[in-house]
Order: sequence, then structure tokens, then C-alpha cells
Amino acid sequence: MSATNQEKNFDYQEELPADKAQTLASLKTYNKNPPDQTERHLREICQKSWNIFPHGCIGHWLFLDCAITSLPEYPAIIERIKAGNVLDAGCAFGYAL
Repeated sequence: MSATNQEKNFDYQEELPADKAQTLASLKTYNKNPPDQTERHLREICQKSWNIFPHGCIGHWLFLDCAITSLPEYPAIIERIKAGNVLDAGCAFGYAL
């Protein structure tokens, strides 16, 4: 993303926010990329996604939040998905389901 595009939209944060460190550490352990390339890979995903759909949840790296898993309804959601009943009303990436 060019500086000009970033200046036009305040929703894009180029740097990975510090509060995503725990998720980054987990991804370094579990993804298929070498750990030293994980952050670069995430930046590429964020930038490519932003170029397609410049939405705040992408620009603020909210796709790295796993907040849905802490909801009391989460186990019921998973059971409904397993039963074939799902309505995806998520934000950009539905990795937690």
C-alpha cells in the first residue's frame, strides 16, 4: 500500500499492533510458514485484503482477534456448524469457526 493510500484512510495500521503478540506467537507455532516469516506473511495478507476491501476490521488487524472463542455461546455455535446449520456473520476472515 502506498503512503498516499494510507494518508487517505485512517483505518489502516501498517504495523502489527502490540496487542496481537499472543496470536502472532500461536501462529508461529501452528502455521505452515517458518516462524521467522510469519509476521511478513500476515502483513501480506493484511495488505492484499485491504486492497480488495478497505474495511476497518482488516486495517486494524482485528482478524487476529479470537474474541468469539471466549463467548459463552461459542460451544453451541460449533455444535450448530457441525450439524450443518451456520450463518456466517463474521468480520472478513472466519478462521475461528
